[in-house]
Amino acid sequence: MEKVLEYVVQGNTMQINNPAFVSELESWIRFSDGEAIRTGDGLTARSTGSPPAPRWLGRLLFRTFFRVKPENDKYARHIRSSAGIAVFVSNVIASLSDIAPDFAKYLIEFPFGDIYSRPQLDLKAREIGVVAALTALGNAAPQLKVHIHGALNVGCTREEVVEIIMQMAVYAGFPAALNGLFAAKEVFAERNLTET
Repeated sequence: MEKVLEYVVQGNTMQINNPAFVSELESWIRFSDGEAIRTGDGLTARSTGSPPAPRWLGRLLFRTFFRVKPENDKYARHIRSSAGIAVFVSNVIASLSDIAPDFAKYLIEFPFGDIYSRPQLDLKAREIGVVAALTALGNAAPQLKVHIHGALNVGCTREEVVEIIMQMAVYAGFPAALNGLFAAKEVFAERNLTET
């Protein structure tokens, strides 16, 4: 877990200390809903966890408060509370260290540093989405098992996990759902979860 955090903090610190990155990020933030609608592009202030504001005020606040320490502290809180990350990280970093250590870093920084840290969804909702997506892929059993563990860790019940996977039969086909159910069965056995 701390190794992941180290990668995220390192990458985040480099980005925030790069004036070109900060300038580009600021140019992409749409500080008000009206600006976001008018331009039809960019990153809404809401998606960064900030309240909407007029552009002049948003830019002033961004320039005043967008700093390395608070951003890294925010990432640390989110990473340390992320479901399933400890198991996933240790295995992935170890297995990629001799072939593609940079890839392991990117694989951790983006999803867990940037996406999971966004405030719009709680971890349970995120894990439900991930379990559904990995089930629909039909060929990601190792990753699906990690995220089934994650879903259970953040409050999903065994029954909810089964329902999520069964629903994917409608959208991804029976083979994908069947593979997902077999992955879930293995996770449930590892955790001694029996039918209720």
